[in-house]
Amino acid sequence: MKPHVVEAAQISPNSYMLVYEVGIPSEYLTDTKIDSTTDNINDLFIQTAYAGSDAHEGCDSTSGVCAKVWLYYVDYGGYGYYNYMLTKWTRYDSTISWSNAYMAAACAAVWYEGGGRCLSTQNRYIGTPGNGYMYSHYPSFRGPSNKVYLNDMNGLAAFQYITLKRGVNTWYFSFCVNYQGSVPIPGCH
Repeated sequence: MKPHVVEAAQISPNSYMLVYEVGIPSEYLTDTKIDSTTDNINDLFIQTAYAGSDAHEGCDSTSGVCAKVWLYYVDYGGYGYYNYMLTKWTRYDSTISWSNAYMAAACAAVWYEGGGRCLSTQNRYIGTPGNGYMYSHYPSFRGPSNKVYLNDMNGLAAFQYITLKRGVNTWYFSFCVNYQGSVPIPGCH
């Protein structure tokens, strides 16, 4: 039973939907092949998964430095998992110096299986980023073996932070993108 893509559609600027088709051997279409642990033929199949991304971009108060953050996830409808995140910083004002950049992946959700909560924020320290370079971060709570509930009370997030300086003035530029959760983390979009 090898799946193949039958449809790919962009459903928003940052999200795509893939529809797969799977061939089923005829012997699996009879009730004799469904054992007592399987209620119906639909239980033989993986649930529909929605692989997507949310992104946010913005600039600091001077518009001299801008950043973009992407959060990639898989959503099965009610539960899913963190995939990875990307961040890119771009400097448009050469009089601004930057340092102490880092990205953070966050999970604030109930585990889908096994009980307990995924309450974790994992950082990747970048230091001084390359102008326009893309950085990736793969937290340990990512992947299909780490599914969490995704709903009004449970969500995933991706952050970027950087310290900016011009002359004697120092300021911090940060924001976040949030997936699910009815009350987004402050600064998230």
